[in-house]
Amino acid sequence: MQNFLILGNQLTLYVGPLPDISLHRHSASALCLGLQAPIQARGTDASLWQRYDQLFVPAGVEHALAFAGQPVAVLFFEKQSRLYQQLLLRYNLSTEHLSDPGPSAGNWLTELKGLTGRDVQEGEALLGQIAMRLLPDTSESNHSDPRVLKVLDAMQAQPQRNFTTQELSALVCLSPSRLSALFNQAMGLPLRRYRVWLRLRALVGFVSQGLSLTEAAQMAGFSDSAHFSNSCRKLLGVKPTDVLAGDDLRILFSNRL
Repeated sequence: MQNFLILGNQLTLYVGPLPDISLHRHSASALCLGLQAPIQARGTDASLWQRYDQLFVPAGVEHALAFAGQPVAVLFFEKQSRLYQQLLLRYNLSTEHLSDPGPSAGNWLTELKGLTGRDVQEGEALLGQIAMRLLPDTSESNHSDPRVLKVLDAMQAQPQRNFTTQELSALVCLSPSRLSALFNQAMGLPLRRYRVWLRLRALVGFVSQGLSLTEAAQMAGFSDSAHFSNSCRKLLGVKPTDVLAGDDLRILFSNRL
């Protein structure tokens, strides 16, 4: 089975095997789907293991996962994003504990079979299809405002640079508060959180080009690979080597979602 990592702004999708993960908490929320077997999870040391065909893991909730190396699909939601808020409302999900979103969520990964990983547009297309399947009433972010586009161009040209909101707002002759509001409206998440995901995407892109993790971390603006590894675990709850080490991993990107 082909393994995929698709990095977006509001959504990130990983499809492939994962090792068991001990008790931890992370800053992104995740929707996990067992592809060959149910997922086993527990919330605290005192709780019993439970089996889930589909599992919602809220941001900041301590949990452990038993994947046993089986292939899974994990859809990460940036917790400050518009799509995440819509997901919570549509499926009445609690942010306090692990839960099963129920059959109404359906199998949101049916489109995976046609994915080859050779077309750069496939990542955007698949994340768009997943968003529409899970949230059929939602509309995609529209970042056609020329001021937002100019800010995006500046940030994407130098992902390793820590632009301040003041610097970016001066670039487009707006107040920091006005730029922040426009950016959030257009991109579906705050400017500062976009910067975090942009840096992560830059690093993964460098790794896919053949750079070592240490080299890629420095190129993307992390102080060293340990800094990136810690950031990745806090953000997604997994070590970068858990998903980036495989030779058959296809890496794609999405600018829309």
